[in-house]
Amino acid sequence: MILVLVLAYLAVLFLLVKLKLIKLTLFWKLSPVIWIIFLLIAIFIPLQFWAPSGFAWSVKPTTQVVPNVAGQVTAIYVEGNQRVKKGDLLFKIDDTLFKSAVDQLNARLTLDKIQLEQQQQLVKKKLGKQADLDRAKANYLATKAQLSGAMYSLEQSSVRATSDGIITNVEALHIGARVVTAPLRQAMLLVDDSKTIVLAQVQQIYLRNIEVGQNAELTFKKFPNQIFTAKVEYIAAGSALGQFSPTGNLPTAVPESHGPMWVRLTLDDSNVGSRLPAGATGSVAIYSPKGKPAQIIRKVAIRLESIMNYIVPF
Repeated sequence: MILVLVLAYLAVLFLLVKLKLIKLTLFWKLSPVIWIIFLLIAIFIPLQFWAPSGFAWSVKPTTQVVPNVAGQVTAIYVEGNQRVKKGDLLFKIDDTLFKSAVDQLNARLTLDKIQLEQQQQLVKKKLGKQADLDRAKANYLATKAQLSGAMYSLEQSSVRATSDGIITNVEALHIGARVVTAPLRQAMLLVDDSKTIVLAQVQQIYLRNIEVGQNAELTFKKFPNQIFTAKVEYIAAGSALGQFSPTGNLPTAVPESHGPMWVRLTLDDSNVGSRLPAGATGSVAIYSPKGKPAQIIRKVAIRLESIMNYIVPF
């Protein structure tokens, strides 16, 4: 924006000189520099406090699809970038051993139940020992618990979506591949698009005038020449620079850094969030109650940037 105003000033100055309304003295030759200094002091430096701008970033929750049981994949029911509903079947693991375990435990449970009933009858007729009855009851309950675990494993051999969203990274999985339960060996990824989080990266010195509920405007690279409105939801409690984990080491010096902080925004139109892919980037302007006349500059600047998104890829 400052470049536009400087170019406009140079154009006016050139026109006045051509029309011989002013003479190109040393003062007028230096006037563009004076104009730039005036803009910085009077408008642009205070503007960052009244209407700070920054980098905008859209985030969506993701779930690593890791099966609860290990085995060989026998069927895949989804494709890459496919939308799924909570509970939809994603892929199936060979359940032969799980079914076998359930059948064995069902048979053992039947036997334990018979033995339990026999001991109950013997104790009732005072022909058996209470210890034998307690042992039979414990065996029955233990087998019943093992059966519940085996049935759970059998059920988990059918891997289902944990939420609505879009499934990705399917191409790496194929029939015959062996999947495991280790967290770092996810089979695919589920992007939950039911809620989009929009974050604004703002320098620390400009946070002093930002408060919850203030209005904001955003423009994204994906949607040139479009302005989206939002409100400040909250300022993040901190950044990774202030994160502390207990260790056996004494604190060490870190390079001096004055990094920006994150401000979370809520889009006024919830439908915009569903159109934004995870990782979409752009720019944001947050408007405080102060300096409203000068905020017109910021409104013009972000609209010019939205138009430049047609041709500027970075």
